[in-house]
Amino acid sequence: MELRQKRTEAGISLQEILPDCQIFGADSIQVSSCSHDWNRLQPGDLYVACAGMEKDGHDHIPMAIKKGAAAILSERFVVADVPVCLVDDTREAYGQICQYLVGTPKDKLKLIGVTGTDGKSITCQLIRSILHQSGIRCGMISSLAYCDGFVYSKTSGTTPSPPQMAEYLGELVANGCEAAVIETSSEGIAERRLSGLEFDACVYTNVKKDHLDSHGTLKNYRKIKTRLLDRLKPDGFAVLNADDKFLGKWIDNIHCPTLTYGTRNHAEIQAERIEQTVFGQTFLIFAGNESIPVKTPVVGDFFIRHCLAAVTVGLAFGLELEDVVRGIESVERIPGRMERLSSQHPSSIFIDAAKTPSQLHGMLRTLNSLPQEGKTWCIFGGASGVSKEQLAGLGTVAERHADHTIISGVDVHNESALEIAHEILDGYEDVAKAHIIPNRAAAIEHVLDNAAAGDKILIAGLGDQPTQFGYYAELSMSDRELCELWQEDRLALGELTRNYEDDLPISYSIDDYR
Repeated sequence: MELRQKRTEAGISLQEILPDCQIFGADSIQVSSCSHDWNRLQPGDLYVACAGMEKDGHDHIPMAIKKGAAAILSERFVVADVPVCLVDDTREAYGQICQYLVGTPKDKLKLIGVTGTDGKSITCQLIRSILHQSGIRCGMISSLAYCDGFVYSKTSGTTPSPPQMAEYLGELVANGCEAAVIETSSEGIAERRLSGLEFDACVYTNVKKDHLDSHGTLKNYRKIKTRLLDRLKPDGFAVLNADDKFLGKWIDNIHCPTLTYGTRNHAEIQAERIEQTVFGQTFLIFAGNESIPVKTPVVGDFFIRHCLAAVTVGLAFGLELEDVVRGIESVERIPGRMERLSSQHPSSIFIDAAKTPSQLHGMLRTLNSLPQEGKTWCIFGGASGVSKEQLAGLGTVAERHADHTIISGVDVHNESALEIAHEILDGYEDVAKAHIIPNRAAAIEHVLDNAAAGDKILIAGLGDQPTQFGYYAELSMSDRELCELWQEDRLALGELTRNYEDDLPISYSIDDYR
């Protein structure tokens, strides 16, 4: 992620964009580039001292000066050999500076922020599609992809830092975009990566028990999520999932215009008459006195709610319901999000990025609700750095909602896949039902070899991720590509299934731990 704002030729005056600031050591400060990372600081940069969640940038001011900082932006007075600009909130000022350095693109775009525990990236994609199909050029910044208004490209994360955000928005304006939909994670909100921005609409998909390793308690997590509304423009509005327990209770306490969506009678935008198969689903959208059918190849109640969220935004922006639905139906797939693979295998194969117990539960519940008879297979696992509670929760969900469960590696990095598997087994009531195949390729090969016609297979945890990080090696293949190898080149797949440690077997059962 870019941490340093690129130079501009003209530069900007801090006094002009930060009228309440105090300047020491100079009459004025002109800025053409800035950074909050003293390690990446270039001579002539403004150094922004940000107090972070773990580190305080004020402690690094002496190092920044040695690196050649031309001036310092600080929240407290410091004695320095370079000019110092004193502000109440360096993070908010940082966002403003980054925006001004690229011509304040935020003021030239309708900004839509999407947050929630699950479904942020899907909802972003749907909103962009609706606006695009209605003739509104729209960019997207999400963990799924970055779209500059024309071309999609992979991103390394979600909710970029203020300098990267400014660069993205500047590119969107240059490409003729009128709007931008931005995925806003709880970490991004907590770390103030949205500083300098104001939103026309804030969309909430759901708020579940998650990210407690970062935020400590569910109360803190919810509080951070609600802070997105602090960045709503005076004439902006909030879009809320009325089916979500927390959001349903929260609606009455919000002091801004709100619109609700859901599958229940009290929501303003609703979906009814849902019919699902392994090939897709149809449903009716009701908006006031209007109703219209929708057909989509993506299955799941979760997807219907994300569609409703996007529909609500489109209607609030004055679009016609028919145009909005055309935007929904133009999305043929969401890469790695409950994506059904085209395959010659007799079973139905889905890949999804589900990493948390709630996400995995939603995907398995969707599969089990489909009319197709047969067993449900689930390949899943825990990633490096995930809490023991979350890992055990994955095991509980998989055991309860899948007929066959295969615990496999999901970006274990420098941790042992077997140790992570042990933590997952803590969530099982009957650990004998678990099968452990740490090697991802071997796990997929095992399931595809044994699944029968009519079975449903969920390969969870990585989605469309092109590279997988194992303890012993990096595998530059996605789950989709591994499934394709099973059909096209079994010899190559077999080579990938070899274990990276010769003295360990490829697969394990509970008997191996007794």
